Amino acid sequence: MSKEWLKEQTRSLVKPLIGGLSVCLILMIIMSVLMKFTPISERWVQYYSLAVMIFSCICSGMVAGYYQKKQGILNGFMNALILLIVLFLIYFFAVDRIVLWEMFRLKHILCLIGGAVGGMIGVNSNS
Repeated sequence: MSKEWLKEQTRSLVKPLIGGLSVCLILMIIMSVLMKFTPISERWVQYYSLAVMIFSCICSGMVAGYYQKKQGILNGFMNALILLIVLFLIYFFAVDRIVLWEMFRLKHILCLIGGAVGGMIGVNSNS
């Protein structure tokens, strides 16, 4: 293993994670402001946050596919999984009472699929 290979692997994991977290933070702030100043119902907050997470995973997968330049579906899926784990850890430490099983639902598979699709788009955007 050379230094260049290790540097490239680290870059291909960190940049998509930072990109996905940044997109998630920005969109969550926008959604919070919209809910504060518009008549958007708070009943749907779980669906808004799921849409933000899916879009963040797509962006993370796109960045991962762009930097890896191969195996877009796998790299996008893995980076979306890493992003979801980081988001779950942030949520776990931010909320006092949380059941761990509540964080792992079937609807989060949509986030992983979004990451895989984003990885495919990112690989194909290299041409």
